[in-house]
Amino acid sequence: MKPLAGGLLVWFVPFAVSCFLIGPDGKKTVSEDAFRTAMLLVGSVTSSYCTYLCDPRTRRGGLAMAALWLLVNWILDLIVLVPLLVTERGSLSADAYVAMVPVWFCRTGLAYVGFVSMCVVAGACAERAAHPTKMS
Repeated sequence: MKPLAGGLLVWFVPFAVSCFLIGPDGKKTVSEDAFRTAMLLVGSVTSSYCTYLCDPRTRRGGLAMAALWLLVNWILDLIVLVPLLVTERGSLSADAYVAMVPVWFCRTGLAYVGFVSMCVVAGACAERAAHPTKMS
């Protein structure tokens, strides 16, 4: 799998699952805690699987993949999720959008760092396996 495709999947799969947990009226059909737990679980499993498929071979490769995934996920969230969060509370305007970005970052944006950090770990593990004496 190409790293860009992995980054897109890491965003899309949890987003698709979230659509099943939000009713037609825009309200969550489960508690906030259950929703957050589901998103964390789905995001972690998706990220792990995509990291496995993308198979970074070095720590540097893992870091590059993590940076790409983080950028992809943040851009897609700023395009799709932040406007949804704004309209959940009122009408969409530039001021409301800008005011929502820090809220999104604290609630969701930082969580992506955990999802993509496993790319670096996978690359480091592959590098260590390929050169066991180099890492000692």
